Amino acid sequence: MLFLLVSVIGIIPLFLLWNYLKWEAEDKKLGISGPKSTLILGNIPDLWQDIQSKTVFQKAAKFCDTYGDTYRLRIGSKLMILTRDVKIIEGIIHNPKFVKSDDYRFTEKWLGNGLIRSSGERWHKFRKLITPAFHFQILERFVVIFEEQTDVLVQNIMELCENRVIDVVPMFHAFALDVISDNKFLNATQELLHFMGMRFFSLLHSKDWFWYLSDSGKKEAEQISYIHRFVDQIINNRRSELLTQKGDGLAENQIGSGKVRPVLLDILLQSEVDGKPLNNEDIRAEVNTFMFAGHETTGTTLGFLFYVLAKYPEVQTRVWNEIQKLKLHKENNLLSMKAINGLNYAENVIRETLRLYPILSAHEVPELLFKQYGDTYRVRIGPNLLIFTRDVKIIESIVNNPKFVKSDDYKLYEPWLGNGIVLASGERWHKMRKLLTPAFHFQILERFIPIYQDQGKIFLRKIRELNENESINIVPWFHSFALDVIMESSIGVKLGAQSDPTSKFVKANKDLLDKIALRFYYPLYRFNFIWKLSSHYKRVSNCISYINEIVSKVINERRSNILNETSEKLEKQRPALLDILLQGTIDDKPLSNETICDEMKTFMMAGHETTGTTLSFITYMLAKYPHVQDEIYSELIKNYLDDCDKPLTIRDINSLAYLDCVIKETLRLFPILPDGFKQCGEDVKFGEYFVPANTPIVTCIIGLHSYEKYFENPDEFNPERWKDEMSAEKRNPYAYQPFSAGLRNCIGQKFAMLEMKTLLIEILREYVIELSPKDFEMKLRSTTLLYPGNGVQVKFKKRQELE
Repeated sequence: MLFLLVSVIGIIPLFLLWNYLKWEAEDKKLGISGPKSTLILGNIPDLWQDIQSKTVFQKAAKFCDTYGDTYRLRIGSKLMILTRDVKIIEGIIHNPKFVKSDDYRFTEKWLGNGLIRSSGERWHKFRKLITPAFHFQILERFVVIFEEQTDVLVQNIMELCENRVIDVVPMFHAFALDVISDNKFLNATQELLHFMGMRFFSLLHSKDWFWYLSDSGKKEAEQISYIHRFVDQIINNRRSELLTQKGDGLAENQIGSGKVRPVLLDILLQSEVDGKPLNNEDIRAEVNTFMFAGHETTGTTLGFLFYVLAKYPEVQTRVWNEIQKLKLHKENNLLSMKAINGLNYAENVIRETLRLYPILSAHEVPELLFKQYGDTYRVRIGPNLLIFTRDVKIIESIVNNPKFVKSDDYKLYEPWLGNGIVLASGERWHKMRKLLTPAFHFQILERFIPIYQDQGKIFLRKIRELNENESINIVPWFHSFALDVIMESSIGVKLGAQSDPTSKFVKANKDLLDKIALRFYYPLYRFNFIWKLSSHYKRVSNCISYINEIVSKVINERRSNILNETSEKLEKQRPALLDILLQGTIDDKPLSNETICDEMKTFMMAGHETTGTTLSFITYMLAKYPHVQDEIYSELIKNYLDDCDKPLTIRDINSLAYLDCVIKETLRLFPILPDGFKQCGEDVKFGEYFVPANTPIVTCIIGLHSYEKYFENPDEFNPERWKDEMSAEKRNPYAYQPFSAGLRNCIGQKFAMLEMKTLLIEILREYVIELSPKDFEMKLRSTTLLYPGNGVQVKFKKRQELE
């Protein structure tokens, strides 16, 4: 026995040494520079302080200065390649062989096999299925929802006016969620994101067996359970409604009538893939994906945006001037896509905010490594090899190569988002993308504008309820707004997150985001058995279960009702993506409830988190640069959009060129997803670089956006840079990708832009945004998304009182 014990003790260090030498050989063969790995942990010791302070990706971005545009890292034994080389990025996003990395598995139970996670044929089919929901004519009709939720947000702000300091970040998250579901959902989403970050950087938590045994893993399960129940309930309700419908499919009625607000849930419920209707699991995955992506990123971006607006009063002033110029500043002026799209300067402000503050993790760490090791470098997170790059040649090859799929890291989302369009790959992704693409046609998007405006008016009502000079953290407001918008537009449910920010649905989504983020950053949590042992697992499971229950209920009810609804009744309804899924088919088969549920969760997640956060970034930049606000308002006046009572159209919105520049510049500075993880199932060679099969390659979007090679004075907030079309033509198209690029670019980007522009028009028609205090400095933090770590503290001043 003693001999056996001594043998084991002796073998362990030999095994570790052999493993370390294997890494060294792999790194040498790879040919990509990067920081030296340590035994067992890889590069985790280099990142540990930043992991604790949630600034890991800021440091990773700075590595570009050391290692070049592409470098490698190891998280434990896992190799990662990080890049901001637009040629490499272009190669990745146009290569169908690149799929989501294995890390996305952490979201599987949450998002299922929704659009974010799916790949291959499934992704193509669901993308095709969902795309019509984002047609410009459909987006136009979401403006009403945007405005309604904006009114709620403004009303909340009014309740805090005038001199009270508030953190606007939670306000924006509530706003973004209202354009989707309830506040418990938001909290569950944010907690799940936190868990994902934990699992990414923890060796133990990255293992499923450990994660599911941990407290965090258990909490994740609770949140996922809650979200699944929530989404299932919505799906079942809407399915029941659609079953009562008489006449032809919803999609044709929506596009032709011009009266119906499209809802993603209806698209899923009425669609077929391979000749079969989507099941609840499929629909739930897409719903969860859209709810997550649609509110978390939007709410956070709104927080960054308002920080920018408050920090730069001159920018805020220019945005306001643009709103006045387009006659969008009057309270009773209903917004349209035409009006919103006319805000070119405001769009530039948003783009610049997204450039400075990308949502998906921060950028300082990669930037340092790029400077030290070049445009492509490697790191190890524990034993895992990663390659980071900002080389556009490599990126171009990746995004355009279908063999590159989401890295395994995305599997962390599977319990939540299932196999929705974000996580799906291969044939499933192709089919779902094909199915969903018509949902985002401009004719469909046009009809979302009333939703945007309705929710925007709720946002304004909240502003009006603020005490004089009251300061708030606007970020949660934007997230609630974005969630209300995405819930109403995707599944046809008025969640009321802006009115009730403590909602269980909101909390479930927030918890899921937070908990899943743990699995990204804590390699031990990547082991499933360790994760399940953690305290987080139960919470995640409960959140997922709750969300699934809600979404499934909606799917079932809508599936039951949709067949019994008359065409006349359908004409009066706001169209939902859910109906598209319920009435769609893939391979001549209707989608299962599971498929629809995955897509719904995907859209709910993706449709509120990103938008809410981007609005936060834009607000920050507008407050920081008052002249930008003034320019936007002048543009509103010029385009007769300063009338608060004027309904908006896509034509109105698209006429605001400066607003568009502001958004683009915000997105450049603060891209919601600052890094994209892809991997290829076979060995790949990029020039001198050899990348082993299944090695995650990290496209450093934040590194690209802050690279002086592509952007002059990249750290400056300059919306005017987007006015120069010649400059845009000369710039590599893969150097700017706040919505990703290539085959798997964001299906809802036009939807998000219209939603953000609508809310900004509604706010800047009536208010000037100021930082509170005036020297407030936003601090970037990241889990799996980039967000304002200390919120965005602003106050709102009535324009008529200042004039």
